[in-house]
Amino acid sequence: MININNKEWGKLRLSDIQKHLSGNDDESFFFEYKEDDVKPDHLIKEVSAFANTYGGYIIIGVNDNKEIIGCSKWTEQRISTTIHDSLTPIPVFDVKKIKTPNSKILIIKIEEGTNPPYITGKGYIYERISSGSFPIKESYKLSKLYDKKTDNLKKNR
Repeated sequence: MININNKEWGKLRLSDIQKHLSGNDDESFFFEYKEDDVKPDHLIKEVSAFANTYGGYIIIGVNDNKEIIGCSKWTEQRISTTIHDSLTPIPVFDVKKIKTPNSKILIIKIEEGTNPPYITGKGYIYERISSGSFPIKESYKLSKLYDKKTDNLKKNR
């Protein structure tokens, strides 16, 4: 998975996020921006899609115009609890809080899953296509996810 501005996760700062947002990249295969009022089900849809494809980042506290508006309703704990309670299996993820002058933003880093498919509590399986997350409906795509899981299990033996 790509890094934000080629920075290691542990060294990521507000200036890196601002630089990323000021670039030409809108939401993409690896990045999703959400305002603070994002519903838990919608957040889980994005996490599922990233875990089922190649991983990615969700930045909460940024609008679709790539403006930092801040985040007060979501916390690291709420994100972690929502993911743990709403996805099976639980993907590898991390949450980072970055303070802004007036608030904070939260960045969720979701790794490409090694144990797909990642299924929501409502039974949906999502994939990332371009800048959106869509339910998987074709059986061959589900078969590919199970093949990936089998291949990963064989590698780890």
